[in-house]
Amino acid sequence: MPTNAPNPDEENSASSPSSISVPLEWSAAVVLY
Repeated sequence: MPTNAPNPDEENSASSPSSISVPLEWSAAVVLY
């Protein structure tokens, strides 16, 4: 699962805060690690 694919998808689904919470957590994990 590429991180570039879900990124734009999430932006399109900005209406769902839960959806943004998931990608944000993943992004934080990548930056932290």
